[in-house]
Amino acid sequence: AGWVARAAVGIHYCALLSRFGRHSAALREAFAAAREAEIVWEVLSMSDRERRAMQDSGRLVRAGDLMCAAVLGALPGWSERAVVVHVEAKQCIAVELEFVVSASGSELEDDFCGPHPDASMLQLRIEAMRELIPALHQEACALAVQLLPPHHPAVAAS
Repeated sequence: AGWVARAAVGIHYCALLSRFGRHSAALREAFAAAREAEIVWEVLSMSDRERRAMQDSGRLVRAGDLMCAAVLGALPGWSERAVVVHVEAKQCIAVELEFVVSASGSELEDDFCGPHPDASMLQLRIEAMRELIPALHQEACALAVQLLPPHHPAVAAS
């Protein structure tokens, strides 16, 4: 639940930075929030795999095995919030990428390409970012539709 909370705070900070035109910093916060949300899914997936393996082998859960004990039954109550945060983080990355690729060349160069990048390398990175934007929006919508209840606001917004 702590990673979900940290990711949610990162999304709010991203929105605040974006509101004040600090899109490069907002993009970094969005990436950090997405990473926090992904950590949650990695832990849940790993725990589920371990739980299944223990069930299949007939072994009981070891007393100190907190990873497995976290999800022995149904998903934790905060799992819906984890999905929402992951969806929001992906949407934030896409939106901030739109701002960053339309930014002045110097801001983009300094923040994402290093000092004095080759012009062709800069153009390649901009193209890659532009291609990533719709994919991120689509992925966020697909996550919302697949993992949230049909009447959830994040699904309706998709």
